[in-house]
Amino acid sequence: MTRLLDERGTARPPWRRLLSAGVATAAVALAAVVVPTTAAEAAEGPAPEPKEYRVLAGVHADAVSTFLDDGQLALASKADVAEGSGTRFAAEDVWFHLEDTAQRTVPAGYEFIAPVGSTIWLAPESNPGTGKLWPGFNTESVSLGAIDEDRSTFTLTSVEGPGDVEVYTGGGFSAPNRLWSSRDEGVRTFDIGRTHMHANWAFTAAGTYRLGVQGAVTVDGVVQTASATYTFVVGELPEPASTTTRLSASATTLVGGDPLTLTAAVTPTDAGGFVEFRNGTTVLGHEPVEEGTATFTTTAPAVGTHELTAVYVPAVANLAAASTSDAVSVTVGDGSGVEFGVTGVQDSYAPGDTLSVALAGYQLADGEQVRWRIRPVGSESANGSTLTTAPSLTYATVLHIADDGYEISAQVRQGSTVVATTGWIPLTVTSDAPALSAPTIGATTPSPTYNGDLMVLDYPPVQLADGESAQLVFRTSSSRWAPVAGNTRFGNVTEGAEQASFHVRSTGTFSFAVRVVKDGIGVRQSSAVTASVGFYEAHVDNVQSLYRAGQTLNATGRYFPVRDGVDDVSYEWRWYAPDGSSTVLSAGLGTPPPVVRELTAADNGSTLYLTINRPNFGGYASSSAKINVTDAAGQIFQFPPASEHYHQNDNVDLRVSIDPALSEEDTVEWEWKWPGGDWEPFPGMPRLGQQIKAEQAMDGVEVRATLHFASDALESMVAGPLTIHIDDHGAAANQKPTIGGATTAPSGDAVTLTRELPDNGQTLLTDHRWERKAAGAEDWSVVAGQAGAELTFLAGAADDGAQYRVSILKPDGTIAYGPSPAVTISVTAPAATVPVAPAKPGVSVDGSTVVASWVMPADGGSPITGYTVTLAGGAEPIVHAAAGDATSVAFTSLAAGVYTATVVATNEVGDSGASAPSEQVTVSAPGPEEPNPGESTVPVAPAKPGVTVSGSTVVASWVIPADGGSPITGYTVTLAGGAVPIVRAAAGDATSVAFTSLAAGVYTATVVATNEVGDSDASAPSEQVTVSAPGPEEPNPGESTGPVPDSELTGDTRNGVHAPEAATPGGQITIAAPGHAGERVRVWLHSNPTLLGTVTLDASATAVVTIPADAPLGEHRVVVQAIDGSLIGWTPITLTKAADIGPDGQLLASTGGEITPLLGTAALLLIVGAAVLVAARRRRAPAAD
Repeated sequence: MTRLLDERGTARPPWRRLLSAGVATAAVALAAVVVPTTAAEAAEGPAPEPKEYRVLAGVHADAVSTFLDDGQLALASKADVAEGSGTRFAAEDVWFHLEDTAQRTVPAGYEFIAPVGSTIWLAPESNPGTGKLWPGFNTESVSLGAIDEDRSTFTLTSVEGPGDVEVYTGGGFSAPNRLWSSRDEGVRTFDIGRTHMHANWAFTAAGTYRLGVQGAVTVDGVVQTASATYTFVVGELPEPASTTTRLSASATTLVGGDPLTLTAAVTPTDAGGFVEFRNGTTVLGHEPVEEGTATFTTTAPAVGTHELTAVYVPAVANLAAASTSDAVSVTVGDGSGVEFGVTGVQDSYAPGDTLSVALAGYQLADGEQVRWRIRPVGSESANGSTLTTAPSLTYATVLHIADDGYEISAQVRQGSTVVATTGWIPLTVTSDAPALSAPTIGATTPSPTYNGDLMVLDYPPVQLADGESAQLVFRTSSSRWAPVAGNTRFGNVTEGAEQASFHVRSTGTFSFAVRVVKDGIGVRQSSAVTASVGFYEAHVDNVQSLYRAGQTLNATGRYFPVRDGVDDVSYEWRWYAPDGSSTVLSAGLGTPPPVVRELTAADNGSTLYLTINRPNFGGYASSSAKINVTDAAGQIFQFPPASEHYHQNDNVDLRVSIDPALSEEDTVEWEWKWPGGDWEPFPGMPRLGQQIKAEQAMDGVEVRATLHFASDALESMVAGPLTIHIDDHGAAANQKPTIGGATTAPSGDAVTLTRELPDNGQTLLTDHRWERKAAGAEDWSVVAGQAGAELTFLAGAADDGAQYRVSILKPDGTIAYGPSPAVTISVTAPAATVPVAPAKPGVSVDGSTVVASWVMPADGGSPITGYTVTLAGGAEPIVHAAAGDATSVAFTSLAAGVYTATVVATNEVGDSGASAPSEQVTVSAPGPEEPNPGESTVPVAPAKPGVTVSGSTVVASWVIPADGGSPITGYTVTLAGGAVPIVRAAAGDATSVAFTSLAAGVYTATVVATNEVGDSDASAPSEQVTVSAPGPEEPNPGESTGPVPDSELTGDTRNGVHAPEAATPGGQITIAAPGHAGERVRVWLHSNPTLLGTVTLDASATAVVTIPADAPLGEHRVVVQAIDGSLIGWTPITLTKAADIGPDGQLLASTGGEITPLLGTAALLLIVGAAVLVAARRRRAPAAD
C-alpha cells in the first residue's frame, strides 16, 4: 500500500499498492523501487555494482537521526553495532529488520492501529531485550544551540508497503500519543527537542516498507529541510534468490564486421539488475534486465574463436545472487570460407605419437607470428605455457603420457600485440600401462619450505622394463611437465630408486611426479604431490630520515624468516656513493652486524644496501636505505624510515631523531590513528619515543609526534605520520588470549579471571570485552563496565555453569584478538563450619514452668541437627535437648528460684559456642494443675509467650497448651506495637514464629491456639521488646549476591512484577511481586545493575525501595530477585524529572510504554488489595468451623 503525501503530510490521491503482502514479492518489488532502471540501450563498461543493504536486526538503533553536516541539516541513522555504539549509517544503505517474534495482538483501545484481535508486528518503545530491534529517534548529534530553540520537526511524507504503519508513544497510564500514521492524514508531523527518544512502531502486515521522512530545523531564522527514505523489513528476511543465466548468440560462425546479437535469459524473470556481456575476461558492455531478458548488439570481434559469457549482476545483492552463463563459442573468420581455428587434433593419442596441428582460416601478414600455447585443462592461466612462436601456421611435437589432460591453442601476434586467438582444444593421451604411486614430501624437508632449502621426495621403487628409466618431473599451474634435473629452478639434483633430493632455487607452487621414459618418451607417470616454496626477505632498520654532518649512522639488518636450526644465510653490506661507485662494508654468514659510520656532507645521497643469500643457488633478497646528510642549521625532528612491512614481534622504531637536544621545557605530543579513526593520544609513549613490538592488529596504524617548543617564538614541528604495515604472510597472530584464574569457588567468594597471553604475543592494547553466557543460554552478553585485563565478581548460584570469555579490542571497539576459549564457572557450597552461637535466648515464666526460646542461628553450611538448652539457677543446672527445627523448650515443675537459660546449636561439624545467658526470670512456687474435662473443648489459653529481638526481627515463642481433648491445628500470633497489628499464622506443631523487617518501636505478642472445636482465649501479652532500627540483613551462606544477567530479562520472565511507570532519581517507589508475600527478596535497578535493597515483602507482597539520586535519566528495569539468585520478575521504569510524571506515577513525556497497556495505580492497588485479602483469609482459616 502506498501513501503519497505532500509536504504537510496530506494524502495525494490516487493511493496505489506497489508491493504485495508476500515478503518475497515485496522484496523483489523493492529492487525496482530502490534502483533506477536505465534506458534500454547498449551501455559500455561493466555493470553497476549491486546494492547491498546492511541489515540492522536485534540491536538498539536510532533509526531517524539528525546531523548538521557543514552546517546543513542531514537525516541518517545510528545503531549499536560491532563497529561501535552509535555508528552512523546512511538511510539508503540499511534495512531495519523486525522479526516474526515481534508479533502482537491488538488490544482494546488501540483500534487506531488495526481492529481488536488483529495480528501486528511491533517494535516497542521500551527496551524489548537483547537480540530484538529497538528503533527510535535521535537529535543529539546536533550540538546544543546549533539550531533555533533546539527543536526538530519530523514529517512522514510517504509510505510504501503491504500494510499500514503507526508510530506512537505512551499507552498504559496515559492515552497513546500518535506521531505518524499511514492512513490518518492528520497524524503525519511532530516536533521534539534535543533528545534521544523511542516510540512504538506498529506494522499491520509482513513485508517491506519504505518510509519517506522529511526533517526540518531553523538555523538563525532560516528553515532547513532534509529528506530520507527508511526501509523496514517486517517478518521473514528475504534470502537472496538463486538465479540462472543462459546466453544465446545470433550466430556462432561469423566474418569480421558481421553484426552479432547476444541475448541473455535470467530466471526468475522478475529479478532486477543488469547483464554484463563478456568476451573472455574483457567486458563488452552491459544491459538492464527487463522481464528476464537482456539483449546486447555489437559487431563480430577479431578473427579467432571467442568464449562469450553473460553475467547477471543483481540490483540488490540482498535479494538475488549473481550468476554466469555457460560460455558460447563464437568463431570469426577472415572471409575465405575456411573456419578459423586449430585443425589436426585427433580424438586420442598414444605416448610417442606426433601432434601435428595447423591454424586454419587465417593468412599471416608481414611481421605476424603464431604462438602455440598449452595449459592443463581447468587452468586459470589465460595464456598457458608457450610451446613455440614462429611465422608458421603449423606446429608438431611428440606427445608424452603426461600431456593427457592438457589443451592447446593458437594465437596470432604482431610483435607483442595479440591479433587473433583460437579456442582451446583438449588433448587425450592414453596408455594401458599400470599407474605409478605419487611421491611424498620427505620428513627432512623443512616446513614451511623456502628458496635454498633441500627438498626430499620419497616414492616406491618403480618396476622398469628393458629400455625404460625413471625420472622426476615437475610443472607449475600453467606449464608443461618437464624433468627436474637440468632445470634452472633446481640445483644439486640427486635421483635414486626410492628417493630424490634437490635444492629449490626459485619460489612458487610446484607439482612433482615420477615419470617412466622409454626412447625419450614419457610412457607412464604417477599422480602428483604439490609443494609451495616461500622467499626470504631482507630489511634495513634504524636509519634516520636525515642526519646532520658529524652524526653517526648505526644501521641494523635483519632477514626473515629466522628458523631454528637453519642459519645458513650469507649477508653483504654494500655502500653506494653518490657517484655510483660501491664498496663492500662487510660480508659473512648469519645475522648481519650493525653498520656504524660517521657521516659527512659528502655522504648525502648515498645508499646502504643489504643482500641476503641462501646457499646452493637458493636465491637472494635485498633491501636498501637512502642516506640523507645535511650541514645546514636548524632543528632536526624526524622519524626513521619505516620498513615496507613488519612481522609480528619485529621492532618498530618510533624513536625520533632530534638535533640539537631539547630543553627540559620542550614537550613532545605522541598520537596514533587507527584505520578509520581519528588522531588520539598514544598511551605510555616516552618523550623521545621508543621501539615497540609489531603486532598484527596494528596494520595500517599511523603514528605522529609533535614537538612543542617552550619558546613562543618557535613553531611546533611534526614528525610523521609514519604508517606501520604488518604482513605475516598468512600466519596466525601470536596474541591468543586465554583465561587464567580459579574457575571453581564457593558461593559468596570472589572469583578473579585474568586475561593471559603467550610470552611472544604481548600487546599494546589495553581495552577488553568480557562476555558471559548463562548456563543453558544460547547468546553471549557483554559484562558491562569491565574493560580491564581482570574480571572480578562474587560467585552466586546464577554463576554455576556460566561461561566467560574475553577479547582484546582496538580503540574503535572492534575485536583485535579473540574471543578466547570460554571457561566454565563452578559454584560450590561454602565449606561447612559449626553453627554460629545463638543470640541471647528469651525466657518467660508461667507458674512453675519456664520457657526458653531462641532464633535459629546461621548453620555454618551444614543443617542444625539439635540444640542443647541449659537452665541455671536451681540446685543443679537442668539440661534439655531439642530437635534441629525447634526454637523453644519448656522446663516444668521447677522449684522456686531465679533462672537463666543458655543455648548451644549442633550440626555435623560440631557444637557452636554457647549463647549469652538470658535475662533472669523468677519462679515463685509450683502452680496448680488444671483437670482435663471429660469432653473436647477449645484449647486452654497459651501461657504468656516469650519474645526475643535481633536487629529488626522479633521471635515470639510459646509452650503448647492443653488441647482441650482435640489436637491443636494451628496458632494465630499477633504482634502489637506498630502502625497496625501484624498477624502470623503457625502450624499446630509450631512453638515459635518470626516477625522480620520491623520498623523501630515497642512490641508485645499474644497467641491464640485453635483446634476443631474453636479458638482458645488469647494469651497474656508478652513482655515488651524494643526494635531500635532496622539493621542490615546479612546474607546467609550460599545466598547469591550478584544480579540477574540481562539475557534472562525477557518478555516471558516479567511474571507480574509491578512498579510505577516513571520515577525521579532519589525518589521512593512501591514494588509488588504477587504470590511472594512474606519472602525476603533483592530489588535491583538495571541496566548497570544497582542493588536498591534487600527487603521482605509484606502481606500485600509489596515493599518500598529508593532510587539512587545519581541514577541516570532514561529507561531502566526494576528486577526482583529471590535470595537464592533466581529471577522472580521485572518491569520497565523510566527515570525522568518530576514534571514529566503524573500523580499516579504515569509518564507524561514522550517516552515509556508499549502497546500492551500497563497497569495504572488503581489496577496495582486492586492487585495488592487482592493479595492482602487472600493473606487475611489465610490468617483466619484456623478459626473457621
